Amino acid sequence: MAGKVKSVHVERLDEIQKQVHKQCLKPNGFVKKGRTHCRKTTDGLYQVINFQIGQSYRDDTDKFWVNIGIRVPEAFERSLDIVTEKDFYQEYQCDIRTTLFHFTELGDYEGYSNKYFNLEDENVSTIAKEIISLINKFVMPMFSDLENRDKVLINRKKYIAVTTPFNNVIDLEFAMIYARRGEMEKANEYINKQYAGSQHKGHREYLKELAEKLGLKIKEE
Repeated sequence: MAGKVKSVHVERLDEIQKQVHKQCLKPNGFVKKGRTHCRKTTDGLYQVINFQIGQSYRDDTDKFWVNIGIRVPEAFERSLDIVTEKDFYQEYQCDIRTTLFHFTELGDYEGYSNKYFNLEDENVSTIAKEIISLINKFVMPMFSDLENRDKVLINRKKYIAVTTPFNNVIDLEFAMIYARRGEMEKANEYINKQYAGSQHKGHREYLKELAEKLGLKIKEE
């Protein structure tokens, strides 16, 4: 039985992704599975680039986005009981997340955009070159800035604007990193900063439960 015929949009995205992987991502150590490219850092973090085509039920398969993620295992899992990590993760399994066009609105790390790439454009090589240029200009420097836990603690706030709306748990990210290191005083400081900065009852209750599991203590106002 003949296989399902790919749409022209899927074929174009396949070729764009192939060119980006061959010319940019593979030489930088990324492994490709499906629409996702992932590499593991020496500190056990994961850096992810994902190509997401639009949904057919929305009739927008002529569009695609390039999603960016960094996985700090304990920050994503909110746990210190991580025995074994896999070699490959998806963008939605990352705690630091953004998209490629978030960087481009102001030509700096200060934009937020829902802009997409257009698969109606037949010139796939031009699109691939644009993506490679943006990855090299914005994403690779961010990956370098956040390639280990020390750098995450130092540089994370630099990327708050482009990781909106996921920046509201940055103090919790820091708490988890410090707790993993056994620096419980610092972990306690940051989980309390997260607690004090939240007005959401459910989130505050969650933080109390998490603090108890980690051996930390929330200070009530």
